[in-house]
Order: sequence, then structure tokens, then C-alpha cells
Amino acid sequence: MVVQAAAGAQRKLGMETRAELAAFFSPSGPRACLAELALAGEHLLVGSWPMADPARLQGLSPAEQAVAALLLAGSTQADMARHRGVSERTVANQVQGLYRKLGVHSRVALAAVLQMRAG
Repeated sequence: MVVQAAAGAQRKLGMETRAELAAFFSPSGPRACLAELALAGEHLLVGSWPMADPARLQGLSPAEQAVAALLLAGSTQADMARHRGVSERTVANQVQGLYRKLGVHSRVALAAVLQMRAG
């Protein structure tokens, strides 16, 4: 059961190894540095403190903001396609465009890029 949950979390977060997953959830890992993000009208509680940097969001289309919110919520591309009423290929293209614009390659990196330290 735990192995299945770990595999699911690993897949949803776009991580290649269990070691990467363990590092993400460690007390000093990226998850401990994330917080509530407000994207595309969705409020996502992702950790403990920073907020989405509005300047980072300005370059994203409304569709890319919606995709970013769904990615951070752990949705699969199939889930996103159903939720948004588009094809999985459209979602895949939007994810790649989002990653390219922000210079990231994973959901973890996306979350880190969209955060800023409060204060």
C-alpha cells in the first residue's frame, strides 16, 4: 500500500526516482519551503510559507495559469484535459510551453519558480 502511494506521488510530481521523492518530502526539502499559491482562481496549500510571485505569472496566458494550478494540485494530464474540456495533447503542449517559459522541467521546479519569500 505504501509503495503504491509513493509511486503515485512520484508520478504526480513528475519525479524520476524514489530518492528524489524522499528528498522533496524531507523536513529540509522543497515541500517545506512552499506555501499557499493562488493561480487561476484556485488556492492551493502546498507547504509552509512563500507565495506565488505575481511577476512570474504575468507572462503566462490564462490557460497556462490554469494548467500550472492543476499541475501543482497533482492532477494528471488526463485529469487536466477532462477538467478543462480539451484534449490531452493540448494539455501536453500547454505544460511544455509553461515549462519552457519558466525554464523548468518538473512540477517541483515549477513550484519553486512560482514561489517568493514573504517579507
